[in-house]
Amino acid sequence: MASELKTNGIGKSGDAYQALMQLWQSQYYAPEVTPLTFQIELTADPVWQQLAHTGPGLTWILDVRTGTYLFMSHTSKWFTGLPSELFLQEGITRMKTLLHPADADNYWKLKRRVWNILLALSPQERGQYQFSCDYRIR
Repeated sequence: MASELKTNGIGKSGDAYQALMQLWQSQYYAPEVTPLTFQIELTADPVWQQLAHTGPGLTWILDVRTGTYLFMSHTSKWFTGLPSELFLQEGITRMKTLLHPADADNYWKLKRRVWNILLALSPQERGQYQFSCDYRIR
């Protein structure tokens, strides 16, 4: 299928990113899942807040429907040199600019493959899978 080849990242640089954004935006999401739902749950749990903001890593929650971050840990300053507020304002387009050019296209292609796998599963099965990848930031 030609459209499948294109959405798997074959083509001009940046196609993989655009295909993933289109996939995310075209999916059905349960109406009860809203940014406000996450914000209420996160602020209600002080233990999670402390771990997320001070833990040994970068923690975020991305609303794939809109490409906006619902949460970005304060450790973003250490990892990227940028404050978490900037990611919350600019969304995934800011993170896209930080990916190392040699890793960017493969990163988006892998994300797309993972989503293809997840979308083939029932919502109940999706939580049983974990994916990780290594990439560099500038």
